[in-house]
Amino acid sequence: MPELQTFVSQAREKGLSDDQIRSALTAQGWDTAVAEAALLGLEVPKGSGDQQAIAQSHPQGSRPSLSPMMAALHHVLLWFFVGSSAVTIAGVVASLSGLHVTTQTLASMIAVTIVTFVPYAIFFTLYLLKLRKTPDLIPGKVWSIITICLHSVTAMIAAITLVVSLITQGEYSVQLSAGLIMGLNLVVILTYGFAAFGKGKLRKIVVWAHIPVLLALFGTLFIMSVMQLGPASHDEQLRKDLAATVTAVYENTLTNKRLPENGNGLVKSSEITYEKKTDSTYEVCGVFQTTSRNSGYSTSYRNYAYDDSYVYESQFEGSGSGKQCFDFTSSAIEDMRVY
Repeated sequence: MPELQTFVSQAREKGLSDDQIRSALTAQGWDTAVAEAALLGLEVPKGSGDQQAIAQSHPQGSRPSLSPMMAALHHVLLWFFVGSSAVTIAGVVASLSGLHVTTQTLASMIAVTIVTFVPYAIFFTLYLLKLRKTPDLIPGKVWSIITICLHSVTAMIAAITLVVSLITQGEYSVQLSAGLIMGLNLVVILTYGFAAFGKGKLRKIVVWAHIPVLLALFGTLFIMSVMQLGPASHDEQLRKDLAATVTAVYENTLTNKRLPENGNGLVKSSEITYEKKTDSTYEVCGVFQTTSRNSGYSTSYRNYAYDDSYVYESQFEGSGSGKQCFDFTSSAIEDMRVY
C-alpha cells in the first residue's frame, strides 16, 4: 500500500531504525508480515477490513483507542462509581466511629456502591481483554484527560479537608474518610494517567492492578460495614424498645397515680430493666452492642433525669457499648404534686 511505503521512507529520513518503524506499524494495528514487507520495499497487499479501519482511525503517531461509545460508557460509569463510593466511605467510617447511621441508610449506601461498581468492573475488564490483543490500546484520550482532571480536583479537596482536620484536631472519622477518598481518587488518576499516556512494563502493572486494588479497598469496607449492620440494627431496635418502655411506664403511672414497683409487663425487651429510684424518679437500662457518639447530646447530661411525658429514640444515644442506664422523672407524679 502506497501510504505504508511513504511512512517507511519518511521514518527512515527522520533517522528511525527498522525496529522502531516496525514497532510503530504494529502499534497502529498492522500485521507483522505487512510491516516486514513494507520495510523490505516489497509490494504490500491490501490489508483486511479491520486493518484498514485501524489505519484510518489511528493516523501516524497516534495510539489505538476504545470506540467512542465504549470509552464514554467506561468513564461515565467510573464517575458514578467513584461518586457513590465517596458517600459510602463517609457513611461506613462514620458508623464505625460511633456516629449514628441507620442500618437502612448504611445498607442503601453499600447497595448503590455495588450496583455502580459491577458495570464499571465489566467495562474495565473488557478493556483489559482488548489490551491483551492490542498492548497500546488506550481508554479514550480525551475521556481519560477529563477523568484525570475531575479526580485531581476531588483528591485536592479531600487532601485539604484532611490537612485542615489534622491541624484543628478535628474528628478522626473526618480524617479517615478524607484519607480514603483521596486514596481512591489517586488510584483512578494513576490508572488512567498510565493507561492513556504511559508506556512499558510499569503501565501494564498499574493498569492490571486497578481492579484488585479496588476490590481490596471496598472488600475491606464491605466486610466491616456488614459486621456493623447486625449490632447497629440491634441497637436501633433497643432504642425503640427503651422509648416504648418509658411511654408504658408513663401511661401506667397516669392510670395508677403512682410509679410501678417493677417492670413486669412494661419493659419491651429482655435486655431492658426498670428500677424505681424514688416516688417520682426511675431508671431504665439496656445492653448496647455498639458505641454511639451523637453530637446532639453531651455526655455531661448522662445523669440528667428526663421528663417522661415525651420520649424519643435519640434520647438513648450518646452512649457506649454494654449496659447503659437513663434516668427519668415521672411527669404524671410531678403534675399531681402541683395540683
